[in-house]
Formats: sequence, C-alpha cells, structure tokens
Amino acid sequence: MRLATSALIAIDYHDLDLEPKRAVTAILEGYREALEAGGHAFVLAEHQTELRDMALDRLRDPQRFWDKLDALPTLRTPLPKGVARMLERALPERNLPGRIVHRVAGVGSLGRQRFVVLAQWRGGRVAREAKALAPSAWVLRRLAPDCTRIPLNELPKKRHEEVLLHAMGWEAANIHLGSARPKALRVDVKRRGKLWLHETARLMADAIERDWSVWRKAVG
Repeated sequence: MRLATSALIAIDYHDLDLEPKRAVTAILEGYREALEAGGHAFVLAEHQTELRDMALDRLRDPQRFWDKLDALPTLRTPLPKGVARMLERALPERNLPGRIVHRVAGVGSLGRQRFVVLAQWRGGRVAREAKALAPSAWVLRRLAPDCTRIPLNELPKKRHEEVLLHAMGWEAANIHLGSARPKALRVDVKRRGKLWLHETARLMADAIERDWSVWRKAVG
C-alpha cells in the first residue's frame, strides 16, 4: 500500500511519467509473480540488465565516498549502551581494527544519532552504521559507495518505469515472504478485486496531499 501510494504521489509531482493505473498494476503484477515463484533476490549483474543500467548511472564515486567518511573525527565520548557490541557484530569478521565516528545525514531523521565503525577487511574498506530509531531501538546497515538509495528524480531520463515498479512490487513480496506463509499471501491477493490497490492507494495519496497542504499553510 505504501509503495503504490508513493508511486501515485510521484506521478502527481512529475517524478514518474506513467499512467496511475499502469503504475499500480506493475507493482501488483511484480508482487503476485514473486509470490507464485516463492521469491528470490535481484542480481543486477546477470539478470536485471535494465535495473543495473539505472543503478550504475547513479553510482557514487568511491574515493569521494570514503574521503567523506574519513574526514569525520573519531568519537571521543562513550557510545550508547549496547551500540559498540552491535557494530562489532555487524562487521564481516570479529576484532577488526578500526575507529568509530559520529555521522549526520539526511533530512528525514533530524536529531537521530548515527554511529559508524570504519575498518579494513581483506584489502578493502568496510563501514557499518547504527542509527537510532527510538529510545533503546537501533537499526544496523552497511555503508558503501555501491549501497545507496536512488531518488527517482536522479534516475537517467531514459528508463523503463514499469520495469522499476514491477521490481519494487517483487521486492515487497520478498520481504513479506520472510514473515508469512506463501499460501496465505496468495489467497489474500486472489480474493481481492482488480482495482483494489489503485483505489485504496489513491485515497491514501489524496489524504497525504491534503495533510501536506494543511502543514504547509501552518508553517508558511
């Protein structure tokens, strides 16, 4: 639902050039096909050539990426409880020599602490970040120049948007298959009408845009 709603909002604001029903249909088809196949990971190098080309167009410069992290000062204050152990466990090997820095990034998580461990592993650079989600809750992730989000408005102009949305729908099913029974998911999708996702996502997108308009007037 969130994915389809995001696609409709992106269309409304011209970040996607696609008819709304076709966009939602691509997501739902990808989701259904993944359920039937039992899900599998996307491997861009061998099989997903169109997605690979989109991703490579936005690939970060590795030298600039690591230089930016190296420029951060080493953390001198104690880490929050449990974070040091979490970062150590997230590295590919135990007891790797490295240092911990404090990072500030993004605009959607202001005030959230981010701690990064930088280390060398088998001749290459590795980085793992712990980001505060809420009191006593943290998320760990890999940092690398080829491990990044790609904003829609930074994708190459020549792109197959239905392929992209189909892949996103497939990946949503991959996640759901990790926490639910495939048969139950397939039954749930089959019992719904043809336009259920488009209709409900449109309602949600309209509600979000109304909320945004109210907020903008309040702060403007």
